[in-house]
Amino acid sequence: MYARAIDLTCAAIRIEPLYEPAHAALISAHLLEGSRPAALRQFHVYERLLAEELGLPPSEQLLELVLPLRTA
Repeated sequence: MYARAIDLTCAAIRIEPLYEPAHAALISAHLLEGSRPAALRQFHVYERLLAEELGLPPSEQLLELVLPLRTA
């Protein structure tokens, strides 16, 4: 059901890997699909990329999105 959203957000990430809204949309699509492991995996991919490229953590908004996944 969310395959198209996942495909589109993956395409956006390939074009602009550091664009956080695309990562947030992909994480949300995985969550809506019921795939918590995929959502958490995508968060870690972005978290690592952001740290390596810019030396920054994810935004508070993105952290709030994945907080339930990290504490469950």
